[in-house]
Amino acid sequence: MKSYHLHFFLLSRRRELLILAALSLSLAALVWLLLYRDVYFPGTVLRVAAPDMEIFQGRLSPYGSGPQRDLLEKFCAEQGIEARWLPISNWEEGWRLLRQGRADLLLGHGAFPPENLASAGIIEGPVLAESQAFILHNRDNFGPKAPFSPCDTPFFYQHSPAIEAVLKGLCQDDGEQTQGSPMDSVSLLPMFEALVEGGARLGVVDEASFRLWQPLFPQLQPSKVLSTAIQTRWYISSRREWLAEALMQYLSGDSLAHDLSRLESRYWGFFPQDTSAYEIGYIRRVVRTVLPRYKKTILEAAKRERIDPLLLAAVIYQESRFRSRARSHTGVRGLMQLNMDTARMLGVTNRLDPLQSIQGGSSYLRRLNDRLNPLIQDPWERWFLTFAAYNQGFGHLEDAMKLARKQGLAPDHWRDVKKAFKLLTKKKYYKEATYGYTRGFEAEAYVDSIRYFYYVLYSLTLVPGPEADQLAPFVDATPSGWPDV
Repeated sequence: MKSYHLHFFLLSRRRELLILAALSLSLAALVWLLLYRDVYFPGTVLRVAAPDMEIFQGRLSPYGSGPQRDLLEKFCAEQGIEARWLPISNWEEGWRLLRQGRADLLLGHGAFPPENLASAGIIEGPVLAESQAFILHNRDNFGPKAPFSPCDTPFFYQHSPAIEAVLKGLCQDDGEQTQGSPMDSVSLLPMFEALVEGGARLGVVDEASFRLWQPLFPQLQPSKVLSTAIQTRWYISSRREWLAEALMQYLSGDSLAHDLSRLESRYWGFFPQDTSAYEIGYIRRVVRTVLPRYKKTILEAAKRERIDPLLLAAVIYQESRFRSRARSHTGVRGLMQLNMDTARMLGVTNRLDPLQSIQGGSSYLRRLNDRLNPLIQDPWERWFLTFAAYNQGFGHLEDAMKLARKQGLAPDHWRDVKKAFKLLTKKKYYKEATYGYTRGFEAEAYVDSIRYFYYVLYSLTLVPGPEADQLAPFVDATPSGWPDV
């Protein structure tokens, strides 16, 4: 009897263990499916392999993630699919994901594809952008000797097959090896920090990547251009034929060049020809020492008018450099440089009073933006045109938009409207305008300066330091849904 009970107990125990094992396997399968279904069963997902480079990930800009990512998001929206990003630490990993069918697309910048591209099931897309490589050095130090020889000069260089190829080519005549040290990753931040702190004297980078970081490192400057082109391309897996075909059609479409030009204008069109180390240093000093006096007022005004306080700070900096008693020869006064008529309309009785100036100026910005809301769908373009109206008046902006339409330009895009503004400095055009002559070149410089200062302030919030500490409350106060608010 005891043996029977023991046998029954063992059978029951075995059954419980089998059930437990089955449940464990089912749970593991479910977890695996949730984690990896997009890799092995992509469905309507576009799997995008991309390195952690600023031109693809776009963290420094308040305007979005950059032209390449915006183009990709537009393609996905048109196809009704979703982009899933697969971060890679080097190009070899990207090629491997494509060959194995675990990625549908690789975003390449300065990447050389494998020789057996077609047999590996990889399609090379057209060139979307090009930049040059150059030698970088700290302004406080001497640049490279002329002629620069990578064979006998220690330096750092960007981890890029295209750059590595040109450096190797420069040493071939001497039969030597380059003395350069590649960065451990595709990130450029360690190189820039080493150049600033004295851990390196020279660096080799591509112009497109450096341009995005330069406002944070004004001490660095390019000194010599190397004869190589750093190309940006998309590389497509041919395994999913319909997706590969759709991507190639998109990349060869008539509208792509136009879209790319507009996006590049949005993200980079406002950068100055040369970065002023003095200007950046002054902005940093203002953020540390002057901005705290007006922080509470700016935050309250920005909240009330639904404006990013960083943007409001950029407008104040452009208008007065945060000098509360600033005066202009045109008759405007105060932190936000209000004229008499505008101040009277806004109920501002003392334009030199910082509180009234910030409250009045922010209210005026909101009124202008709301007035443009029915006319301009894109929220960023609406803000760019708002700045132009703040500077030149809404009537002159209307004239520029009408003229842009007459010229076959887009009246709802700042890139085209600023061309019309410059035409309104010529009698041939302003004599037919409702509001006559306007300072069109000033409008262009004004809008692009605000966009640049906004970029600088935004990027400063991402780098640890006293400026980031002062600006942290501004980041926390960004309105929900910004900029479309």
